[in-house]
Amino acid sequence: MSPEYSAAYLAEDRRQPAMIGIDVVTALSFIIVMIRLYARRVLIRELGWDDLFISLAQLTNWATMGLCMMILRYGSGRHLAALVSTPETLANIYKWFVTTQMVYMFNLWL
Repeated sequence: MSPEYSAAYLAEDRRQPAMIGIDVVTALSFIIVMIRLYARRVLIRELGWDDLFISLAQLTNWATMGLCMMILRYGSGRHLAALVSTPETLANIYKWFVTTQMVYMFNLWL
């Protein structure tokens, strides 16, 4: 533990609010996609190519959510000063972060 940081500072953890935010936004996007697909399939009676892409984007969003949870599991949401004592934890965070960014960029392309 570094002497310039207090124990309270190093113990701060923002993972739980981040998980809640990720879950809420993902759930809202799922509900909106389901309403859209319902409207297109039941009310309009025709699904289009754009519905396929919005469904693929939703599936990719779930993958992104899972990867974000892995980043949080390895310590993202805590202060860097609290994580430097275990370099393997930082390496894991950055591995998951890079993977998440690649999946997220693919999702933006959809």
